[in-house]
Formats: sequence, structure tokens, C-alpha cells
Amino acid sequence: MEKADILSLALTKKLKQYLAFRHFFSHGYALDLYPERMEPLVAEIVDVYESFRTEIDGLMRWNCFNRGDVS
Repeated sequence: MEKADILSLALTKKLKQYLAFRHFFSHGYALDLYPERMEPLVAEIVDVYESFRTEIDGLMRWNCFNRGDVS
């Protein structure tokens, strides 16, 4: 059986937006933050988190099934 991708392409693209924000913020540009750019990230964070959890849970179930750890 072929191993599944860890995360979907759609979720990976969304997470990259948060990674870009983290990079921008952690390198001292906090004074240059633009609320209009942050709003969509804040508005979507719960959905992105739920998608992440769902995909990781699915991957863990897939791994357990393929190792024979299913109870």
C-alpha cells in the first residue's frame, strides 16, 4: 500500500501563509504589521487548525492500520 502525503496541498498552502507571518514577525518587523493582511489569518485559524488535526489524525490512523496496531 502506498504511503499517503502527510498534509494535503491545500492545507500546506494555507500553513505557508502562517509560516510567512511568523518569519516576518520574528525578524523584528512588528512595527510594519498590516491589520488588513493579518485579518484573514486570524479569521481562518480555527478552520486551519481543525483541518490540520483532521489530516494528522488520518495519517496516524493510516500508519497504525498499516503496522497492524489497529484495535
